[in-house]
Parts: sequence; C-alpha cells; structure tokens
Amino acid sequence: MGMNVEGVVLWIERILNKRARAIGLTFLRRLLLSNRECTFPTLRHVAHDTMPVSRNKPPPAPTNLPLLASTPPPLSSLKFTTPERRLVSSHDLTLFQASPAHALLLSFVTDLNNSVLNLPNSSPVPVPPIVVHLLEILDHVAATATKFPAEDAGGSRFGNKSFQRFYDALWERAGGWHSGVGLPPGSEEEVQRYFCESFGNRTRIDYGSGHELNFIAWMYACHRPPE
Repeated sequence: MGMNVEGVVLWIERILNKRARAIGLTFLRRLLLSNRECTFPTLRHVAHDTMPVSRNKPPPAPTNLPLLASTPPPLSSLKFTTPERRLVSSHDLTLFQASPAHALLLSFVTDLNNSVLNLPNSSPVPVPPIVVHLLEILDHVAATATKFPAEDAGGSRFGNKSFQRFYDALWERAGGWHSGVGLPPGSEEEVQRYFCESFGNRTRIDYGSGHELNFIAWMYACHRPPE
C-alpha cells in the first residue's frame, strides 16, 4: 500500500513488537531520504516475511524423573464419603495446605507436568486404557452440553439457568460413564461428585478454583485407584 511519512509514523506507533518497530523506523529513514511514497510492508509481512525465525530450541526433555505422588494407602484403610464444601475461610485453606491430601494432589499435578516437560505437542506418548476411557467421558460431556443451549437471560449478568439442567444430566449419566473405570466398591458416589463439581456449582451457577480442584481429585481417583 502507498504511504507518506505521516502514514508511516502512525503505522509504527501501532506496532508493539520492538523488532517490528525497529524495522519500521529503518524504513522511515529510507523514506525520508528518498522523499517519496513507498510500499510499506503490512503487519502480516512483518510477522511472516521480515521477522527472523527464532533459532532457540527448548532443552531436551528430562528422563527418569521420580514420581512424587506417594503410593495410595491400602483399600481397607479408606473410608469413602460424599464430598462437602469445606474450604470456606482462610483458616480452612491453611489447614488444607498442611494436610496430606494437599501434598498428594500437589505431587500428582507436579508428576503430570514433569511427564510432558519440554516435549512438543507432536511427541508420541503412550496412551493407557484409563486415559482413553477418561477422554471418552469428556467426549460424552461435550456432547451433553450441546443439548442444553443457553437460555435467553434478558441481559442478566448471573449464571444461565440452563446450566442446572446440564448439571443434572451429568449426574444422571455419570454412573454409566464411569462403569469401566474400575473404581473401588463404595467410592462411586464420591468420585462422581468430584466429576460433576468439576464443571461448576449447580446452586450458585459459578466456576472457580475449587471446581478445578475437583477436576484434579477426579483425575487422581481414576488414574491411581487404591490397590
């Protein structure tokens, strides 16, 4: 596109990338020397044609990192229960952060991170049957969500009531979806509650870090069932 000096200056001011700004200023100096209109590269040209490709490569992926999550206790020592909302104050959070459950979940998340550290998305990875099953469950969730489109809330900023029907459908179907996971007898309701709460609270129709914690608890319960 044809540009005069004022147009080039405005173009440069819109560039946030320092390298692109340097290129623009170099062109501006040439334009002032030539005192004529020139064809200036577009943002796409700068990004794909002019900008150098980074030669930095990530460090090699570490191997044989030890697992931090401890071996689950014997099944006979566990007592399953219906999860309740317990983290309601800063004191509750402090107690949780000092608990064995917090250490276990944090170690589990760290192990997940270490397993893909410095690996590109294209890296071949083993896919055990439990991972395939959990992915199938999430596919069921995605398909279920399409059956409950958002209702017309009239511009309300509060959660959409359609979510409650979506949540109820998850709870009704969660048992069947988890039938092939191999959960310990008696743990089904607890694990399924973690699963359903991963998508938000039915009453408040909201979503936050507590629901993300439910998702981690669900993955751990399915991935490392007590032996």
